[in-house]
Amino acid sequence: MLEFLVGECGKTEYQAYYEVTYSEYLLLMKAFQLREHREWERTRMLAYNHYLLTPTKGAKVRNIRKWYPLPTDELVQEQINKHRTYDVVTKREKEQILKLFKKA
Repeated sequence: MLEFLVGECGKTEYQAYYEVTYSEYLLLMKAFQLREHREWERTRMLAYNHYLLTPTKGAKVRNIRKWYPLPTDELVQEQINKHRTYDVVTKREKEQILKLFKKA
């Protein structure tokens, strides 16, 4: 914990021991992980663009995640699916909504 706060976050030892709460530490860790993931995404995008622009024989892989998978791809997809909400409108509800608009 001390190594992360002092080395990566630029906190002093005093701040790391006495001023940073555990919840702040967790938030700093999450922010650091997100920043690292974005940097890897950027690196992958640059490499993929170079790959697409380089003339070669044969078909090129068009899906960036299949071409260069990152260890965090599955975790990110799980987080997206976990927070995604679906408001599904049934056929009957759709018909009722359309009737309301037709009346107006």
